[in-house]
Amino acid sequence: AMGQERDGGGLRIAGRDGQQVVFGVSADGEKLPGWVPLYPGATFEGQGIVTAGDSTQGTFAQQTTDPRAEVVTFYRARFEEIGIPIQTVTSEGTEGGDATWLTGTVEGRSLSVHVGPTQEGRTAVQVTFAENP
Repeated sequence: AMGQERDGGGLRIAGRDGQQVVFGVSADGEKLPGWVPLYPGATFEGQGIVTAGDSTQGTFAQQTTDPRAEVVTFYRARFEEIGIPIQTVTSEGTEGGDATWLTGTVEGRSLSVHVGPTQEGRTAVQVTFAENP
């Protein structure tokens, strides 16, 4: 559409103290810090990101047809690459199958990944991250 910047239909709100809050869907996760891993080939379901000064925190959701175990394996490898030790791995039984949490924190960065089933039988990925340099 004319006059629309490439913002993925997002909504930007400038808060006080220069806080920027971004809501909406950005298909390629362009607002995400470079170290935050997106699951390849998954649909992007939306994100919310808050930045204040140097610190950034946010969350985004994706869905994939890949099985949960494959997604968990992918994220275990990403944690290792980024250098964030996985501190907790929790599997919980839910009606549609098991869900797995991976969380870790190192030197001002924290990452939490929840992988679980959707009602449609797909795999839902919810990633929460924070960076405070």
